[in-house]
Amino acid sequence: MYHCSLLNARSLVNKTHEFQRLLYCCSYDLILVTETWLCSEISSGLLDPKSHYYVLRQDRTDSHHGGGVAAFVSQYLSVCQVPIDSRFVSLELLCFDVLVSKKTVRFFLVYRPPNGGGRNSADMLDNMHLLIACLKEYTAGIENSIIVGDFNLPKVNWQTNSSCGDNIARLFLDFVSTRGYYQFVSFPTREENILDLILANDEQTVNSVLSRPPLGHSDHCVIDFNVVIKCIDNCEAQGAMPEVNNTLYNWYNGDYESIAIYLDCIDWNCFICYHPQAASAWSAFVDTLWILIDAFVPKRSSKVHKNRCYPKHIRQEPCYRRDHRAMRP
Repeated sequence: MYHCSLLNARSLVNKTHEFQRLLYCCSYDLILVTETWLCSEISSGLLDPKSHYYVLRQDRTDSHHGGGVAAFVSQYLSVCQVPIDSRFVSLELLCFDVLVSKKTVRFFLVYRPPNGGGRNSADMLDNMHLLIACLKEYTAGIENSIIVGDFNLPKVNWQTNSSCGDNIARLFLDFVSTRGYYQFVSFPTREENILDLILANDEQTVNSVLSRPPLGHSDHCVIDFNVVIKCIDNCEAQGAMPEVNNTLYNWYNGDYESIAIYLDCIDWNCFICYHPQAASAWSAFVDTLWILIDAFVPKRSSKVHKNRCYPKHIRQEPCYRRDHRAMRP
C-alpha cells in the first residue's frame, strides 16, 4: 500500500516551508501537485533539498503565468517517466510508471486550466479531445492506470454522472464510463465544486480518500489517498501441489524496445547519487532489470514432475525396463 497526496498548490515557491513539511513529516510515497507555477530557472533541489524523492516535472511552456504539474515519488520506489508525443505538447500532463513487484502502475497527473486551454468554446472542445486522445493512447494495453489532477469541470455531478448540458464535461464523462474508470473523490475540493479528481480502472486500487486542509493559502483542499496493488506470489498460489511449476521466460517474444525506453529515461546520475556504494548500486541496478524483465518479457509455465530414483539393482530388473519404456512418449 502506498500513501499518496494530491494537491493544487497555486505556486510551490511561495509555500516552500509548508511543502517541505509535507515532504519530510508526513511519510508520503507519492505527492502529486498541480498548479506548481514553476519554470526552468527554479531547480528541483530547491523544492526537495534532502533528495528524498524523484522529482518529475512538466512546467508550463508558454508565456502565460501559472499552471504546471509535478510528481514527487519516494526514492524507495522504482519509477520511470513515460515520454509523451509532441502532438500533446500543449497539455499540462505528466505520465509515469511505478514498478511494483511484478506489476506496472501507470499514473497520469493532469492540470486542465479553467478556460480549458482555449480562448473560445471551440478551442476548449479541441483541447478536451486532445486530452482524451492522449489518455486513450497511453492507457492502451495498461492493466493498472490511475489518472489524477485538477480537471476544472465544476458542472459534472459525479453522483449521477451527468453534466448539465456541458458538452466538454460530457466528453470527459463518456471517456470515464466507456473506459471503465471509477471516480473516488466525493467531497468538494474547491468551494462547493469537485475539481480535483482521482480515477482508476480498478475500484479496489484506491481507498481511504480523505480531505485535508489546504497547503498554505491555496484555495483547494489537499486529498489524501492510498493506492493498493495486489501482487500474487507464485509460490503461495501453487500451495501444496504435487507438481513443481517452474516459470520460464519467453525471451524470444520480449518487448525489449520498452525495456530500452525505460532504461533510457532513468536519470543515472541521480541513481548513482542515491546508491553511492558499489554493492548497493549493483543490487539496485539488478533489481531494476528484473522488474523490467518481469513486466515486459512474457512467461510460460513448465510443469516438471519429480521422478522417483530407484536403486540400481531395481532399475536393472526386466520388469522395470519394460515398464519404463512403456511410459516414454
